[in-house]
Amino acid sequence: MPDSGQRNPGHMQPDNRVRKSWLFIVVSMLVGLSLLGYKTYTTLLPAAAEYIAEKIPAEIYQIIGESTLEDLDAGEFAPSELAEEQQNKVTEQFNQLLSEIEFKPDELSLHFRQWDQHINAITLMDGSIVITDELVNTLNERQLNGVLLHEIAHIHYNHLMEKTVQSSLFYVMISMLLGDTGLMGDLLIESSALGYNLTYSRTLEQQADAFAASKLIALYGTAEPMLGVLKLLSEQQKPQYQWLSTHPSYSQREKTFGGITP
Repeated sequence: MPDSGQRNPGHMQPDNRVRKSWLFIVVSMLVGLSLLGYKTYTTLLPAAAEYIAEKIPAEIYQIIGESTLEDLDAGEFAPSELAEEQQNKVTEQFNQLLSEIEFKPDELSLHFRQWDQHINAITLMDGSIVITDELVNTLNERQLNGVLLHEIAHIHYNHLMEKTVQSSLFYVMISMLLGDTGLMGDLLIESSALGYNLTYSRTLEQQADAFAASKLIALYGTAEPMLGVLKLLSEQQKPQYQWLSTHPSYSQREKTFGGITP
């Protein structure tokens, strides 16, 4: 009779095979879910956002744009202090630029505001472009056109509505995956959405930079005017907040404008 303390190694083989099978299944599922998540993140969400944004009526864009400008005027913005003659001159320059790149002037509108001495410009969903007095007073004509072309690109590619839709879809998707997990779940959702929005925003900014660079080269034979602008903007940003910026770093953007040649 065999000793009860001895084990037959052969008896362990089925258990080992079962464990290995389950391990293989779990690893395969994780890899599959990772690939599905990556595919959703990089392809499905952008495609869905683009489709939905195209179906949104123009009236909605108009309402959101006007409402946003009203909120900014009631908050951070102050009326422009530029002389009417100077505003008219820049507006004429803007309309000429639109004509040269074959945009209709009635599709976009230019607004002037004070904004705590910031050298900046923003685009709204209704096609409004807001530029600050400091921007106008600091840049030369070609540099200002470079900034305007960057903002025009956001409208041309419908970045603002697509970003809004895509961020909303991403938030809903993460919420469904995590379920009702309380405070920790809320923190995970918020951090995931923040990281996603920063990545997506930087992608859009790179696309707008590429658009501006190509148009500058077509107009002037060089994208050099934007390099000085980017340097000014990078110096204006506080270093401790650069990782939270929705724009690529100065060095990354410099490569975009320096890397596109006639």
